[in-house]
Amino acid sequence: AGVAVAFGIQVIVSHRASAQTTSISILQQQAATPVGGWYGQALPQNPATAPFPEVWMMPTFFADGNVIANDSHELNSPHTTGHGSWYYTAPNVIHAVFVWINFGPLGTPSGLGGAFRISLDGTMDPKDPDHMFVQIRPLAFAPNQNPLDITAKPVVDGGIFIAKALTRIRPSKF
Repeated sequence: AGVAVAFGIQVIVSHRASAQTTSISILQQQAATPVGGWYGQALPQNPATAPFPEVWMMPTFFADGNVIANDSHELNSPHTTGHGSWYYTAPNVIHAVFVWINFGPLGTPSGLGGAFRISLDGTMDPKDPDHMFVQIRPLAFAPNQNPLDITAKPVVDGGIFIAKALTRIRPSKF
């Protein structure tokens, strides 16, 4: 009887996992993929309240759901490469969240000056999948805050930045 119960639980669990994998794979088959490296400029939706006038960025989306991102402010606002993950929210639409560490002033015992949590929502045109419309929301957190704590209040809300067309980096085009 115990073996039958264990087998039944295994069948239910594997069926649920299979159904979830199937729904994800169907969505991926219907969608343009963001996998690869991208390049482009994001401008603030409201320049009057933005912490900077523009951001040049290079996110890279991996097939396993990971993302890394670099931007043009790494030297004038010292921080690490962003690391995080992405997933489809609809065919041709992705949501990504990544975090980077801000460096504190020289001599800061931990080196930590805080962190940014970036939310990125991207939409690819299936007829032109090498271009992606992106909305970015940067939130800055103090050194004593966890940027992954959803209840933490950011010390700076960077507003919304819009990239009208990130371009996929393809070696075959150059």
